[in-house]
Amino acid sequence: MPDALFVSEIFESVQGEGIRLGVRQVFVRLAGCNLRCRYCDTPLAMNATPAAAIVRNVGGQVTESNPVEAARVMELVNLVSSGAPMHSVSWTGGEPLLQPEGLRRCMELAREMGLRNYLETNGTLAKAVARVAPLADFIAADVKLPSASGAAFDPEAVRAFLSAAAGSGLFVKAVVSDESTPEEISAAAEVVAAVNSSTPMVIQPVTCAGGVKPPGAEGLLGLQAAALVHLDDVRVIAQMHKKLGLL
Repeated sequence: MPDALFVSEIFESVQGEGIRLGVRQVFVRLAGCNLRCRYCDTPLAMNATPAAAIVRNVGGQVTESNPVEAARVMELVNLVSSGAPMHSVSWTGGEPLLQPEGLRRCMELAREMGLRNYLETNGTLAKAVARVAPLADFIAADVKLPSASGAAFDPEAVRAFLSAAAGSGLFVKAVVSDESTPEEISAAAEVVAAVNSSTPMVIQPVTCAGGVKPPGAEGLLGLQAAALVHLDDVRVIAQMHKKLGLL
């Protein structure tokens, strides 16, 4: 069904990563992912076709049968909202771009409701992001480093994705480990700069998971310095929702 999605969970929280750290959002976590990163902290979302979505609000949690029609997804967004002013709806995963048609319809409905769309993606699906980029107010795209994620780095795929996502409040995020090197982050930053050197990059020390450990302070400063050779705006920002115990 093009206007329905497999959803893992829906909840309200604050954005815990990136350059819009701390803003209030409703998160719609879509099911399924095309990668298997070593540090993945959302294994629940790996199942592409879960029987039910978990919907959390101030009264507790309920379940909703999958797949969920786009109009019902937006009803649930309203249901979980506490009524506090919302910065945006975060479409996250898993990998939300695996369901581009249903995602596009939800983003259209969000715009009709006066809500902004914030897309969180692993940055590998250029054709899919081209379908939804005009509806995205913000895009947070990963640049996967083999040292941290275990995923291969494909410069051409990264360029294609960033070109398709351009003009949508785009920034990139590189999760780094104690195995990440200045040469590796420099190569990634150079690819980003070839599309647009003004694209902000966030260097995010990995939250310990799957045996992957973050760099020390000296290592983080070295990685930032290497990326700044190519990009105008490089920031070191940790996963704050993990530190604060938030979803």
